[in-house]
Amino acid sequence: MGNTAPQEQLSLTQRERAVLQDLAAADGGRSPASRRARIIIMIADGLSTPEICRAVGCSHQTVGAWRQRFAKSRLEGVHMARRG
Repeated sequence: MGNTAPQEQLSLTQRERAVLQDLAAADGGRSPASRRARIIIMIADGLSTPEICRAVGCSHQTVGAWRQRFAKSRLEGVHMARRG
């Protein structure tokens, strides 16, 4: 059974959306920062986690992690990405 709990919606300011769109387009959309930006934009646009996973090619955990990180740290969290 899948997780049917509603996901927290993110709202972006105009500035945040512009910065994320620039990041998403950088390097032809292939860099990790581009991927993170695309995930956050899709969350803000109301796409479901499975839709984002299919579009970006990532796990549910990745989408959830970026949802939480952006909600907590906003753009700074995108730039402070760490592995592990």
